[in-house]
Amino acid sequence: MRLMVVTTCTDRKRYAVPPELDASSLPAGRQANVAHEWRRRVSAAPSAGLAAQVYCGRSFQEAILAARAGRAELRIISGGLGLIRSDEAIPSYSLSLVRQSREFVGSRVLDAPFRAPEWWSSVQKAGRAPMAEVVRANPTAIAVIGISSTYLSLVADDLASLGDNDIDRIRLIGMGIEKACPRRLQPYILPYNDRLDGRDSPIRGTRGDFASRAVRHFIQHVLCDQELGSIETHQAAVNRYLSNWQRPKTISRPSKTDAEIIALIKKNWNAIDGQSSKGLRYLRDVEEIACEQSRFRALFSRAAEEVRS
Repeated sequence: MRLMVVTTCTDRKRYAVPPELDASSLPAGRQANVAHEWRRRVSAAPSAGLAAQVYCGRSFQEAILAARAGRAELRIISGGLGLIRSDEAIPSYSLSLVRQSREFVGSRVLDAPFRAPEWWSSVQKAGRAPMAEVVRANPTAIAVIGISSTYLSLVADDLASLGDNDIDRIRLIGMGIEKACPRRLQPYILPYNDRLDGRDSPIRGTRGDFASRAVRHFIQHVLCDQELGSIETHQAAVNRYLSNWQRPKTISRPSKTDAEIIALIKKNWNAIDGQSSKGLRYLRDVEEIACEQSRFRALFSRAAEEVRS
């Protein structure tokens, strides 16, 4: 059995992003013009390294571990570059499809509401349905796709266009992705849920790396015994694992203003060793404050500038 792992890009990059490849620097205008300018900049940019070297963070590392465990080809759904291979040379860039992000490319679109599926089509190097094309081109491979609702909305119609024999080889994994799935894709969702973060789980983490951790668990613990199983067989196996695990305790965390969070970061600067990753865990686990990861990173940068000034 051949295996293909598909994950999403991350906003964390190992190399510095040139100013022209920060989406917030794009001139505002019609979506088609914004996309054209972005493609021009990407084409002119030098490579920073292979995709597997450029992206970083736990979510991406879990995807790499999953691919290695299954001796699988790794593909990446990138909002800035399209569907790419992990061994493909890419530039370092900063572009997001998440509306709360500073690099949300939709904020540069003025003529009409931002249309993410059209953006996805526009950044492809070739083909309008890249996911479907890759699945069709690998007729013996199971495609295990770890994905969020935001990125599933990009490729849902693409995947739903697959014929019956091809779509049966899709395995979709993600927290709360059901609503973003066309009806035709919903039977192919594996039932991973928040039990993956409970005390019995061998692979706990955060919501941000949930999909990649679940992909790794599926490959290491389910496919190893059921590699030729149907989607129903795989779903039943996942349910058996989860049924023995407790759900995590629900923690209610209040939100704070930007100024309050910056003050907390500065106050606890030594306790977190001046590190963003430790700071977010400290904020959530010790101060018990809610803060989305990309928002925290921006606030941490501001706090760091104040601490060092």
